[in-house]
Amino acid sequence: PILVNGGTLVTDSNGNTALDFDGSNQHLSLDTGFSSTLNINALSSYVVFEADTIAGNQMISCLGSFADSNKRWYCPYINSNNFTFNYGAGSAPSTSANTNLNLVSMVADQTQGSYKAFLNSSQVGSNGSLEDKSGGTSLVGAAGLGDSLHFNGKMGEFIIYSSSSASTNRISIESDINKRFKIY
Repeated sequence: PILVNGGTLVTDSNGNTALDFDGSNQHLSLDTGFSSTLNINALSSYVVFEADTIAGNQMISCLGSFADSNKRWYCPYINSNNFTFNYGAGSAPSTSANTNLNLVSMVADQTQGSYKAFLNSSQVGSNGSLEDKSGGTSLVGAAGLGDSLHFNGKMGEFIIYSSSSASTNRISIESDINKRFKIY
C-alpha cells in the first residue's frame, strides 16, 4: 500500500494518516502465531477504514481460512454493496456498505457468552453463538484474503486481540480509537 504520495502523507477524509490500498494487488498478510492455535471464542478486532468503492468483493480484515468455513473471521467483507461479518460457520450479519470513514469491531468471548459485530459502535445483527475451532492453518491479514479479494481504500488502524479482556473492554477501546480518528 501507499503511505506517501508525491512527498505528502496519504490521509483519510478526516485528515488522519492512512495506508492507501489500490484494490488490485496490495494487501498485508501477517504471521502472528495464530497459524496453529486458532481459537475463535476469545478474539476481538478493531479496524478503521474508508472504502474508495463498495463495488465487487473486498476483504477489509480477516483471520482464518477462505477454504475452511469453520475458521472465518471476516471483519468486514464487502459483498453485494454490504458490509458482511463472518464468524466461524455461523451467522453472517450484514449492513449496507458506505464510503465513509468507519470503525468496525467484532468480539467473541466466553465472558460475554456470544459473538457480536459493530459498525461505528452500533451492533449489526443479533448476537451469535461461540465456536472453538483450534488447530489447522489460519491466515491473518488486512486489505485482502491472502492475494485475493483486495480492498480499495484507506486503512488507518488494524488491531486484533486473542483474549477476552479486549472484547469486554470494547466500548473503551472504541472510544479511544474514535478520539484519535474522529469517526462518529
